[in-house]
Amino acid sequence: MQKNKAILLFGPTASGKTSLAIELAKKFNGEIINADSRQFYKNMPIITAMPSVEEFNKAPHHLFECLETDSEFSVAEYLELARKASDDIIARGKLPIFVGGTGLYLKMLEFGLSSIPNINKELITELNSMETEELYSKLQGLDKEMSAKLEGNDRQRIIRALGVIMQTGKSLLEWQALPNEGMLNFDFIHLAINPEREVMYDRINMRASKMLELGLIDEVKSVVEKYGQERLNSLTSIGFDIFLEGFNGNLEMPDAIDKFAQKQRNYAKRQITWLKHQYPAELIHEDLNITFEFVQQKLD
Repeated sequence: MQKNKAILLFGPTASGKTSLAIELAKKFNGEIINADSRQFYKNMPIITAMPSVEEFNKAPHHLFECLETDSEFSVAEYLELARKASDDIIARGKLPIFVGGTGLYLKMLEFGLSSIPNINKELITELNSMETEELYSKLQGLDKEMSAKLEGNDRQRIIRALGVIMQTGKSLLEWQALPNEGMLNFDFIHLAINPEREVMYDRINMRASKMLELGLIDEVKSVVEKYGQERLNSLTSIGFDIFLEGFNGNLEMPDAIDKFAQKQRNYAKRQITWLKHQYPAELIHEDLNITFEFVQQKLD
């Protein structure tokens, strides 16, 4: 049975993903599904570079601003929501277009998640209280084959392997041999957008200035006042931690803004690395007509 088609569109921050996704949706009767970990959250459209109201109105969008600001959100939960959204889109005869800059989410859509269970917090706390030598010795006693694959000083991996066998009674090696679960059953079309680095860095700098004009500082203050600083751990990747330093008097606000833009540039650099080495892009978008032709061929 032939699989339904869906588009994956990956690109670094400030590369123009939103605009391209909208053009694709308009051209191919598509609907956009968020695959950017920053844009799931409510109450902070500026710092997350959320599509504007005007952009939202140009095409149907799904899984944007769907979580409370202090929510925890796993990839497994995302996969389930993405499955429901894409199934609904297909049922209405439309094309799902997954768009984001979070490589892990796009990768899991296609390849699924490992079935290895997460270790419970109590066991992790217990293992973290032990010396590395003791942990390794314990692993050797419980899982000799796995311990032979690890260096005796590789604390993080030793804890992972030990936690898995203590919690499940099954070696990490056995879990790793099982197939992944939860992948979406689509024939994916892999698009990417990747402007010249200097062009993108200029866009990031301009975006930071634009964010300030739109009220970035007030937005961050509002979130901090509502949720408290200690509940923002899941949001530090987007720069909340930097602005908290400014609010607390540990950093001058102009320096915070510069540091924020630098963090965005560093994030874009990591995204480009992922694009080059892990994302199986079939076309790097440069010209809209060429991209349209490519997608049409794939759909046909």
